[in-house]
Amino acid sequence: DSVEGVTFQARVLAARGNTLDAIRALSDARQKATFSPNAGRILADLLTREHRVSDAATVLDEALQKRPNDRDCLYGLARLRLMLDQGPEALAVLRKYQELHPGDSDIQNMWLELEAGYGSKDTALAQRRRQLDIEPNNTSAMAAVARLLIQKREFDGSYKFIKDLKTAGAAEDAVAIEASWNSEQGNLAGAKKVFDDHIAALDPAKIGSRPFLEKGAFMESIGQIDEAIASYKEAAKHQDPRVLEGDKALSDLYFQQSQVRDAVELFRKIVAAKADREDRRYTKLLVDALLRMQDGPGATGVIDSLGDVVENDPQLLLQRAEAVRLAGEGKPEAERKAAEKKALEIIDRAQAKFPNDPFPYYRRANLNLQYPELRKDVILT
Repeated sequence: DSVEGVTFQARVLAARGNTLDAIRALSDARQKATFSPNAGRILADLLTREHRVSDAATVLDEALQKRPNDRDCLYGLARLRLMLDQGPEALAVLRKYQELHPGDSDIQNMWLELEAGYGSKDTALAQRRRQLDIEPNNTSAMAAVARLLIQKREFDGSYKFIKDLKTAGAAEDAVAIEASWNSEQGNLAGAKKVFDDHIAALDPAKIGSRPFLEKGAFMESIGQIDEAIASYKEAAKHQDPRVLEGDKALSDLYFQQSQVRDAVELFRKIVAAKADREDRRYTKLLVDALLRMQDGPGATGVIDSLGDVVENDPQLLLQRAEAVRLAGEGKPEAERKAAEKKALEIIDRAQAKFPNDPFPYYRRANLNLQYPELRKDVILT
């Protein structure tokens, strides 16, 4: 495997649950010139599992420089950039390498979606029209053209593609686009009616949560929050009890709208039902909400319930530090200073464990600024 069997060793360690040992082995091998893009993909996958997304992106970036035509490295790196909310950076990577994969629909579609969102809409539109010249029945290209024409406020041209979608048997794909076509022209009632008519035509016994989630997401996107809440509550009536997708959408919206107590109730339900995502998103949101409510003991209890995983997750470590600091507020000076010191020690540990993650440094500097005796450290962090 070009690194003396380390790749195989790492696979075995990971299969046995020793992910951190596998990461250490591959990280050591990464220093060698013979470290291959294949080994880099394995390391990036393991780092992502441990929520070290920034480190994983760095590894794939290096792998792509070694092998520019590696499709999986390119696709993986773009996805990681999006996970990090780095849309322009994801677009830059795809712009640089997409020409090496002209027949790969996943790569091309990701590039054009990002081009439409962060780059040149005219470029995206021209490429989508070219796709339709080659494949006239390509419904994903039809939908993309319809959306782009709405953004360019070419409503007559857009509606033609909406009708084409329906004719091509993709009526469901046309729903949100037609609703957008209405809302962008100021017809919010028309946008709602598009969804309501679509839902009314579905079999009530098989309807599921998806139509209500889609309606809720659209209403949320145009600022119709009460309609969005009502739609997500309806989705919750039809949700999968193992996933709780309606409750998740509703809890996210509550949290965004600063309805923190309502959000906490749903976060607790999701975590208790073991319906959280692999990245523990809703557990972390629960902790965030409790910290907002100044409930340090409650936040600490949730974090402590996770056991050893906390030490391998920078976000959870920083949440633990904030909970510890919060627990010292309002206490006698000696106890308050002890809590502040412990919080800073946790942040320092996060910096040491995750040197490529900017948030521990940011949090350390932010805390330093609260205490005059530590301000000299701000420049260094």
